[in-house]
Amino acid sequence: MKVAKQVWVRPVQAQSSANEPSGGAQARIDSSPRQQTQSGKLLQLKQNLAAGQQAIIQRVGGSKYGFKKDEEADPEEVLLLQQEIDRYKNSLKQKKANAASAFQGKEGNKDAQSNYSAALKNASWDLNEFSQSIQEHFDVSDNLITSKNSKRKVATLVQGDAAYVQHTAAEKEGHSAVYKRVGLNGPSKKDYIKTGRGYLRRFAYRGLTPDEELGNAENRDILRPYNHAYLSTGKKKANSDWSTKTMKAAKNSDSDLTWLKEKSNNPGLASIPASSLEFLQHRKNANKLFSASSTAKNITSNQGDAFTEGGRFKLDLSKVPLNDILDQYTEGGNASIQHGLSTDQIGVGGQAKLEEEIKRAKESAIRNREIHLRAYPRSAIVEHEK
Repeated sequence: MKVAKQVWVRPVQAQSSANEPSGGAQARIDSSPRQQTQSGKLLQLKQNLAAGQQAIIQRVGGSKYGFKKDEEADPEEVLLLQQEIDRYKNSLKQKKANAASAFQGKEGNKDAQSNYSAALKNASWDLNEFSQSIQEHFDVSDNLITSKNSKRKVATLVQGDAAYVQHTAAEKEGHSAVYKRVGLNGPSKKDYIKTGRGYLRRFAYRGLTPDEELGNAENRDILRPYNHAYLSTGKKKANSDWSTKTMKAAKNSDSDLTWLKEKSNNPGLASIPASSLEFLQHRKNANKLFSASSTAKNITSNQGDAFTEGGRFKLDLSKVPLNDILDQYTEGGNASIQHGLSTDQIGVGGQAKLEEEIKRAKESAIRNREIHLRAYPRSAIVEHEK
């Protein structure tokens, strides 16, 4: 008999803002726009926009783009552009769905993991591809979108800070404000925070360990990784044993320091550099950082295991100090992944060995939309799915 999931939700005071978009749930995107008449298309788009649907483009890592409507744009052309954006977004969603379907059942296979990460990157938003997809009605040049029919400017593609507007101020010093993404019809419904590496979704999801569950039950103000006190010392991964609700060191497994010595061809390496912790979290997971995801989908380990046996927390990252957020996903697993070893710490041939491991770490960041946390306050827990 299947037992229904129990979900505890922290009561949240609703916030209002002048930037808050009006309307209810996001409207369903028309799946067959080519079969409608032109007037029918525009009517559908008007309904979508009235419901708060935004012209926002998602990317797997890297910069996120928004669309800023020109103040003098023809409303009909704006609506038509919205439809073209929706059509392109649907094509990317379909690519990602196909990739996920191909990956299903092969989560522990190394080649399948690499192929899935590559497929997600190939399903990313691409300026040239997008420009070609809307070329029947619009031209794109220097991030300006103009109508082929009227030759008038319709919108501007914006990225970086220009793609976001602040929605609410930071709750505390050292925390992020909450932002919205710029869309054709105003700010997005989704919330974002800003880290030193870019913008990411406000909410993250993490499968629990018994130690975290205990910390929450004991009302600890701050929850920390199981081995947080041994950042520079070699430690084995500690697995969750939910039958006893304890953490147990993995058998037949090297410590993260022993593994790093071997991979760097440097048996004399005395301690783990702080800059290697993110890399080692991907490859060895010695429980010195928390892994979380910007999507509600389950994170999977390098062996294909999920981490939700003991339930899952939904975390509000605006309540987590920015110094404790190590966002992997924003940069698509590129500049944010560093092995953190200087030249004199790498033995002969060690760099070549590390390159393959760095590649695998990048793939993990993309596959899991991964975020690392040094710690988080219990007040950041907004949902507890059991």
